Amino acid sequence: MEAAARDYYGVSARELEVGEAALLAGLVPAPSRYSPRRSPETAKQRRHLVLGRMIAEGWVDPIDAIDYEDAPVLRNQRDRGESLGDATAYVTTVRREIRRLFGPDQPFAYGLRVRTPYDAAIQSAAVAATKMVVDKHLGRQGPRAVADRTYRGKPPPDPYLEDLKGDELPCFLVQVPWNRDLSKLRTQTKTWSLAPSDRYRAVFDERDGHSRGLAGQLRGSELVSVCREGEGDRVVLDAKPWAQSAAVVIENATGRVLAITGGNDVTLEGFVRGAQARRQPGSSFKPYVYGAALASGHTQLDIFNDAPLYLPAGNGAIWSPKNYSGGYSGRVTMRNALTRSLNTIAVRLALEVGPTEVARLARAMGVKTPLRVDLTMALGASEISPLDQATGYSSIARLGVPIDPRFLDVVDNGDGERLGVAGGHIHLDDGTDVVLPGAPGPRAMDAAVAYQLLDMMRSVVAHGTGRRAYNPEYARAGKTGTTNNYVDAWFCGITPLYSVAVWVGTDGSGTLGDSETGGKTALPAWQAIIDALPDQKGLEFSLPDTAVRVEIARELVGFARGEVPSDVLRVPHPGAGPLPPMPD
Repeated sequence: MEAAARDYYGVSARELEVGEAALLAGLVPAPSRYSPRRSPETAKQRRHLVLGRMIAEGWVDPIDAIDYEDAPVLRNQRDRGESLGDATAYVTTVRREIRRLFGPDQPFAYGLRVRTPYDAAIQSAAVAATKMVVDKHLGRQGPRAVADRTYRGKPPPDPYLEDLKGDELPCFLVQVPWNRDLSKLRTQTKTWSLAPSDRYRAVFDERDGHSRGLAGQLRGSELVSVCREGEGDRVVLDAKPWAQSAAVVIENATGRVLAITGGNDVTLEGFVRGAQARRQPGSSFKPYVYGAALASGHTQLDIFNDAPLYLPAGNGAIWSPKNYSGGYSGRVTMRNALTRSLNTIAVRLALEVGPTEVARLARAMGVKTPLRVDLTMALGASEISPLDQATGYSSIARLGVPIDPRFLDVVDNGDGERLGVAGGHIHLDDGTDVVLPGAPGPRAMDAAVAYQLLDMMRSVVAHGTGRRAYNPEYARAGKTGTTNNYVDAWFCGITPLYSVAVWVGTDGSGTLGDSETGGKTALPAWQAIIDALPDQKGLEFSLPDTAVRVEIARELVGFARGEVPSDVLRVPHPGAGPLPPMPD
């Protein structure tokens, strides 16, 4: 009820008017089907039923109930209370963190007050950056294809119109008639005319992953999202982008989450993609594979063979991972393989150290999402959340020491008395003992090993798939990720002070379009977020005492002390040579 009150009316449940409370009570049996946004008339009928029962039970005067019956089912939230705006995803995540730690009742019983790491400027920058890539870069949602239905050459009665009855709202779905006349778009109650300026606007065609003019996409019967233009029957295309995105910003030294975004139009207690979306990370998962290989005794200049690889896949099938370029490079260093995101080398390394060890390292570094432990995880086939990626990468920045992501800095009771701080314990009167995230966990990776991995990820930015983020005056490391058919695009990057993970995709399995890679699609949002953070010019990553940097062909390369190859000066420049096209 609290979440619904915040979502629909922008106020706490205790501030609801009687009619509003009655409407929300009516939603309980089927909150989605009875939603006043989806079915305002149904919501009004449910409110009528609840008010009738309240009259019968003596809770509401019949005369007063008339006023409640006439009230609109929705009000502009700005008329009733302060909008959370860019902070909605962050506040929702904090509320869930409080319930996770204290349970659903204790925060209210004790009147807990919390102070969070939330940074309004960074949050706004993250929201703007992720919206920018899906709005300006990927564009608007085109028609939503439906099954082709014909009956002796004529369309049958259309069941989709039964659901198209939300045209009292500012934006709603309409159906394109079979003759594709855009001046006669249909809902259940009337027809609408699309503004001529939008009829040939380029929008995304989900059937093939391309953008083209709306009229040229239509076959009849599709659904299109439109918004009112004025008071008549004229409508325009809904300006909302069709794709989704999310970002997480973590302060490396403390694990404090400064910003988290949730996608388009996140509502309070809604789906926050930064924390909840589980998407295939593609090659952005490879640092855990290379980290496990380094921990097993390899150095980043060890040589592996980039060549065809054939592995059993069950039931007599064969799995042969391919590089994006379609070709192979022969003998390459581990450093060069990560820089160029060579898939065969990642699989060979996972085969050598074992998928179980890769999964163990990822979990130790902070990945909480359950992983599918097999060789395909080397290429990022096992889903993960943006929060997990930012957390794991921040553990690399801390040279192998993990810290759980921290959303609470200080917890007080209702009287303002300090109960606990991040990393400490809170003892409540009922015997509950709560440990607040914020204390360093057991070391997951040797500091020298973590530094070598970090150094390899710097090469990704300087020479490889993340080179759009390169700036010689700033220390940056990271890894791109792109999944099959360009469904998900990632860039997860580290600076001396912050770790930022950015994901772009959809909530389903639709493609983002040809060549929409992590470096092309997600990295621009990462760059925009980094530019909004405090300037880090001249700062460097910490070099542990157990590691050393050796100059090789005018580039400093990291090693564990005592493990520098004796013939290191004869090793080719790790970033030399032309780079083939990269998917991520």
